[in-house]
Amino acid sequence: MGTPWTAPKWMKVDNLKNKRPHDSWTGGHLNPTYYQDYATYFVKWIQAFQAEGITIYSLTPQNEPLNPGNSASMLMFWDEERDFVKTALGPALKEAGLDNVKIYAFDHNYNYDDKEDQAQYPLRIYEDAEAAAYFAGAAYHNYGGHRSEMQKIHEAAPDKELIFSEASIGEWNNGRDLSKSLLRDVEDLAIGTVNNWCVGAIVWNLMLDSDQGPHGGPGACATCYGAVDVNNKDYSTITRNSHYYAMAHIAAVVKPGAVRIGTNAVTKDKISYCCFKNTDGSYALVVANGNDTKQPITVVEGNHQFNYTIPANAVASFRWQEQR
Repeated sequence: MGTPWTAPKWMKVDNLKNKRPHDSWTGGHLNPTYYQDYATYFVKWIQAFQAEGITIYSLTPQNEPLNPGNSASMLMFWDEERDFVKTALGPALKEAGLDNVKIYAFDHNYNYDDKEDQAQYPLRIYEDAEAAAYFAGAAYHNYGGHRSEMQKIHEAAPDKELIFSEASIGEWNNGRDLSKSLLRDVEDLAIGTVNNWCVGAIVWNLMLDSDQGPHGGPGACATCYGAVDVNNKDYSTITRNSHYYAMAHIAAVVKPGAVRIGTNAVTKDKISYCCFKNTDGSYALVVANGNDTKQPITVVEGNHQFNYTIPANAVASFRWQEQR
């Protein structure tokens, strides 16, 4: 997924009324005069990666479009994103033969940063049929609000995909203390996202070094951890953090192309799970036990079943072939 944090400064204006130049990498808006030029940037960027053998699967037009204060940032309200994609980015990708690259709307928090006029940002875009045709779906972060918002978006637009596109860990949220972060992150990022219709989940960042870098300039996170951190003295010693285990638990058993399936279950409090069927016919199950005591489970598929006892405050992943 390719996601810009800002357009070049020469393309930015303070606001769309006076269109005064915005000479800063933070804040400002994309000047509609340059919609076509900016779309060309996207096309050339994708093509440059392709030339190096790297396929770009998807895009979001703007990272955190409601946040003007990031280390590099640009505001892009829903009507701006709608118009940019409808009149420039979507047609440019199609003309370049890149319309297989998916475009996801929004790419920001569940609570829309408490901006009432931006609430349900993707749905406002989808009201325009011409614009909606260019969007595969919408992307969300978890820095505000609750993931149940994605359920509402799915119910309103079931033909559009959802993807979870960013979460962070670091010193502030115990990203290395698995006793505090493992269950939280598995339940939120792995189980919680797919159970709210996400087709995938991405964490930020995949890897940092032992100085918690590289850093993105003034205002960038200086206390973050990656899913894994590599020691920059030998570049071989790896520290695995909570995001690693959250993703590893689901990736170990859920394979590309899998479909989440329904289940009938009687569970205790603090037990969460998700279940899939893989393309090879196997089933995959991830279960989190948030209780302070071990919990026995029984998994039944047709006329077959198995039992397992999940340790206290632990996660277990299972995969088995369909029984006939």
